[in-house]
Amino acid sequence: MNAIKTLVLVASSCVLAACASSPPSHYYTLISPAAVRQDAPSSGEPGYAMRMQAVTVPEQVARQQIMLTEADSTQVTPLNTYLWASPLPDEIRRALADDLVRRLGVLQLPDGQAVPERLSLWNVAVNVQRFESLYGQRAVLQATWQLTPSNLKRKPVFCRATLMVDVGDGIGALVEGHRQALWQLSGLIAEGMRGGSPPSGKHAAAQCA
Repeated sequence: MNAIKTLVLVASSCVLAACASSPPSHYYTLISPAAVRQDAPSSGEPGYAMRMQAVTVPEQVARQQIMLTEADSTQVTPLNTYLWASPLPDEIRRALADDLVRRLGVLQLPDGQAVPERLSLWNVAVNVQRFESLYGQRAVLQATWQLTPSNLKRKPVFCRATLMVDVGDGIGALVEGHRQALWQLSGLIAEGMRGGSPPSGKHAAAQCA
């Protein structure tokens, strides 16, 4: 019996045994604790602000349950007692925005707030195309993003990247793998806002136009 089936059986064992109470739910967030990411922001004032737009994700993972993907299969398995603390698109959006603020030291404008006429601004739009959770193996994130400048002498930037992080057993390890993938993604986005070339590595390579 593979690890995914074992995990699902354990999560539902109380129901099968006709327990009087439901098994407890476990909630996870993709936002890193403040002490985890220590990268210093760029020196001096960045000279611009940012606005993180709503993030889109594939429909099959746009639910509160954490969805496991079976390797070499089209099957996905919802974990009804292992849940995201908020809708997955919001978790990803908040995690990326938080990471970018820490990396760049920029002001983030909330949705709906009017942009001051002379404020230099990057609008950040992210579309997640793959968000796969392979239990005990890896977290996979494939995304495209567009940076649109306002009051900046810069051209719009459009990029894509695929990121994979190896993980150990346990849902906590899988969530941390997704956190690391998002941290890598925010690094690629930050380089585009700074004007540099996005970095690449063994498990991540960005293509930009």
